[in-house]
Amino acid sequence: MATVLKANPRDDLRGSATRKIRKQGHVPAILYGNKIDSQPVSIESVDLLKTVREVGKNGLFSLDVAGKKKHQVMIHDIQIDPLKNEYTHIDFFEVDMTSEIDANVPVQLTGEAPGEKEGGMFHT
Repeated sequence: MATVLKANPRDDLRGSATRKIRKQGHVPAILYGNKIDSQPVSIESVDLLKTVREVGKNGLFSLDVAGKKKHQVMIHDIQIDPLKNEYTHIDFFEVDMTSEIDANVPVQLTGEAPGEKEGGMFHT
């Protein structure tokens, strides 16, 4: 897990402060998990986009909150502005590495099935 995303803590949770964060090129987010309290953070939008492209929406990566503590997280929910096609809010879930979780994983099939070569049909 070499991917590290840097986050800054947020203290002001008013709507005007959130709009100001977005205008500065950051995305408001929340970090939560089973063993930690919820922490509002902000992420630089360009770094977030690069991380999502690198590890995907279901990938596991490290979230560094103001250089104090790193959390192993995955994206739980993404809110996107339908007109601007920009991230408006992200939910990060801290993963407990000792317990199992369920995750949706996209499957991409490549090649041709052996049964299909023999005249069978492949159904997705």
